[in-house]
Amino acid sequence: METIGPAIDNFLEKYGLKKQLQARKYLSAWDKIVGPKISRHARPLTINKKKLIVEVNDSNWLYHLTMLKGRIIKDFNQEFHEEIISEIKFINADFISREIYNNK
Repeated sequence: METIGPAIDNFLEKYGLKKQLQARKYLSAWDKIVGPKISRHARPLTINKKKLIVEVNDSNWLYHLTMLKGRIIKDFNQEFHEEIISEIKFINADFISREIYNNK
């Protein structure tokens, strides 16, 4: 009798959902990795080919996070004990996203 685990893995792999679930796991650790101060001003959007895209709510934070990029990459990879990301791209948030930050 086959267990359900392998069947679920096959389903997720077949429909391309396994990578999406892994990415969500990695993105959900953002607050823990960078801390509450940074997470109030920046949020991860996606990981694609080891590049993390992070939305930042203003240009001052974008500058400071760019200076911390190497440390964030190191801390992120240490959290999962493997190279999850090798690059980070910070982008300015649009006006709609700024509303989300201001209501946090």
